[in-house]
Amino acid sequence: MTRIQTKYYSNILNGETSSVVYEYLRNNIEWEDGIRSRLGFTRKAKPMQIGMDYTLDSIIMQVINKMEMNSVGVHGIYLNYYRDGNDWTPNHSHPGMKQVVISLGATRTLTVGGKSYSMSNGDAIIFGSGIHGIPKDLSCADGRISIALFLEK
Repeated sequence: MTRIQTKYYSNILNGETSSVVYEYLRNNIEWEDGIRSRLGFTRKAKPMQIGMDYTLDSIIMQVINKMEMNSVGVHGIYLNYYRDGNDWTPNHSHPGMKQVVISLGATRTLTVGGKSYSMSNGDAIIFGSGIHGIPKDLSCADGRISIALFLEK
């Protein structure tokens, strides 16, 4: 099996577009409780598919085109809504998957395979099935939405 090279894209979407999409998703998605840990629910979330929301599809296609991955298939989409720094994602992996994560809203740290990435409004990253997560950041008072795309490997 070939290992997927992690690649970080700063400002793949401009700040204005990212902010508009953040507000749209925050206000128009029917958010559900996300993953439950021993300490309770970690964040809000929503599983999606291509074709469920035109605005979401448009942003995904913009990012995939800018990453020059036009022929890749999106198998699934998982939206994560971190209302503030108390929301988080425990470290986990998706064996056999390739992922793109698009960050909207507040800057949060994403750890992938032991390396930390500061994911700001409009940033994106592609990585393989390595262990990844979003730690709590109590200094963060603002919200963040990540669009996690699960792709053909």
